[in-house]
Amino acid sequence: MMTPDQPNNSDSPNAEGGEEAQDASRDGFVSIWIAPEITEAEIDDYLAEVEDFDPEGENEEAFSNFAEEFGLLWYDHDYMEAAFENSVVPVEELLKGASFSASFLVDAVAAAKTAGLATGQAAILLYDVAYQTEHGAAKGERFQFLGAFPYLSDEDDE
Repeated sequence: MMTPDQPNNSDSPNAEGGEEAQDASRDGFVSIWIAPEITEAEIDDYLAEVEDFDPEGENEEAFSNFAEEFGLLWYDHDYMEAAFENSVVPVEELLKGASFSASFLVDAVAAAKTAGLATGQAAILLYDVAYQTEHGAAKGERFQFLGAFPYLSDEDDE
C-alpha cells in the first residue's frame, strides 16, 4: 500500500474549502474504493461524467460526483473498472474479477480487513492512480477508500 512519504502531483486548488484537488496519476498503482451497500443505479449516477469536460481548462462542474467527493481533478475512464454485485459479498470475491487482481488481491483484502470492510457490494478501481487521503477524503457518502496498491500488468510479466 502507498505510504505517506511518496510523492504526489497535486497542484490545483479545489474550489471548495481551499483544499487541493489531486492529480494522483502514478504508473503501476491501482487505487480502490469500496461501497458496503449501494444500488447499480446509484453507481451509474455517481460515476456519470460531465460532457465536454476539459481536464486542461476551467470547468463549471467536477468531472463526476465521484471525482468531486474524493477531490480528484480528473481520471481516465479507460483505466477505471467498477464491480457491482446484487448482494453483499466478501471483498475478496468483489475484487477477484478485476484486471491484474492476482498482483494486488492479497494486499487489498488485508487492507479491507484492517479497515473493518470484510464485505462490500461495489468497488471502483482506478489504474495508474495512487490516490492519497492527505489531499482528499478517506470516506465519502457511499464509498470508502481502501488504498493504493502496486499492480503488475500482463505486459510486466513478460
